[in-house]
Amino acid sequence: MNRERTGLVVFWVGVVFMVFLAGLGGRGVPPLISRWNQALNIGLAPFLFWSFSVPIGALLMGIGMLLYTGAKASRVWAFGIGVFVTFVFIDILLRGYLLATDAHSPGFYGFFGVVILVIFIALIWKWAKWRKRLEGEMQLVADLQLVGYVFFIIASWFICEALGLPFAESPSQFIPRSPVNIILNLFLGWLFLFLAQRKLSQLKE
Repeated sequence: MNRERTGLVVFWVGVVFMVFLAGLGGRGVPPLISRWNQALNIGLAPFLFWSFSVPIGALLMGIGMLLYTGAKASRVWAFGIGVFVTFVFIDILLRGYLLATDAHSPGFYGFFGVVILVIFIALIWKWAKWRKRLEGEMQLVADLQLVGYVFFIIASWFICEALGLPFAESPSQFIPRSPVNIILNLFLGWLFLFLAQRKLSQLKE
């Protein structure tokens, strides 16, 4: 099986994994997942697969598309290992620590919120430099990209507000005791969008 076909297989496995578990499993206490737990009698495995369905599915889809588009093996490995290790640290180890200790740092959370805003400002600045060099339909592509950036920063703001205030007031009522994993994932997402836009603005015509 060549790399292109392998990439498609990995991509669609990720799609099915994400859509089936995340979409059909539902949210809150998914009835389907609960029934699997009872029927299969394999402990928390179905619940864990459901909990991490979107991250695992997205990781597989990214690896699949890198293979499909002919990316270098080193780039595929860097993406796969980098995202997986970061995910394990933030969403398993860090969340596990927060759950065990009831720890939450509003200052730490707020700091990364401010950093995201700074990154967004720099991102738009680099976007403007890139757009000035474009012509025709590529300007429309850039404008659509700008709309996406703006809506994502608006969503990031309201996510931070919705999660930050309740935890700051009474973190003991919530699980996993802190939304720090969410702010860190948002930070990394915006950081890599900025790095990509910075690279685009540096490319020669």
